[in-house]
Amino acid sequence: MQSKIISAPSSTDGNDPHTIASSAYRSFLSDHPTYNEDTSYKSDLIVCIQKMLKDGTHHRFIEDYFCRQYLIYRHNLKVTVALDQISPPRPIPSLSDLPHATVDERVLLQQVVELKLNGGIGTSMGMTKGPKTDIALANGMTGLNLLVMQLQNLEKNHGVHVPLFFLLSYFTQTETDEAMHLIPKPYLYEYGLAHRNPRIQTDTSLPYNNPNDPGGQSDYAPPGHGDLYAVLAEKIDLLNKWIDEGKRYLFVSNGDNSGAVVDPSLIHYIQDKQFF
Repeated sequence: MQSKIISAPSSTDGNDPHTIASSAYRSFLSDHPTYNEDTSYKSDLIVCIQKMLKDGTHHRFIEDYFCRQYLIYRHNLKVTVALDQISPPRPIPSLSDLPHATVDERVLLQQVVELKLNGGIGTSMGMTKGPKTDIALANGMTGLNLLVMQLQNLEKNHGVHVPLFFLLSYFTQTETDEAMHLIPKPYLYEYGLAHRNPRIQTDTSLPYNNPNDPGGQSDYAPPGHGDLYAVLAEKIDLLNKWIDEGKRYLFVSNGDNSGAVVDPSLIHYIQDKQFF
């Protein structure tokens, strides 16, 4: 039986920006002992924290991620990885070359949760709102239509309901929910919202506030796909629910990658090679 995930007790008052800033600075100085605490940096950091707490950002994300990055920026640290510490990935076989699973495919699929990264709005494609999965592909179907169809086919062919989880953003939450409800055969899903990092002004090192859109989305920068780990860390109850249901794997792919489909052979390959 897999172990449950327990949320570590917080060492700070999650509602007090001064306490969060002090704790974050102590951690930073512990990692970089050649630096000293700068009171002006700390006061600016507190302003950032106040903005994020007001927006409802989880205090653990603020302290563990944002504050660390902010202090690295203010102290002008160069964070690099030496080339001799980087190893090339092991050879990755083609999916078509993998042997068919030698165990019940239903058992394999019952251990999977599909996670789709669906927070981008495709600005490089000329979009101004909604996720890229809302683009029509063919015969009036969107990427979301195709995703649901793929999951429903798995359920039809194998008798297994694969849970679906979206990592959304404030740019795509409403549009994704509306689009999912328009699909003829709805598919239940869970979701998490990517965190919002305040944009920092280079001249003041304080949060940017758009005078034409106070508190609007232009005040923030998306954190990137790696944010899924921080988002899931705040969903301990959901993770434990999946563990209770026997889930072991998250199948993660971009929402607009319609070719990424859960395949029993892939799960069998991972288990056979004992990657985890």
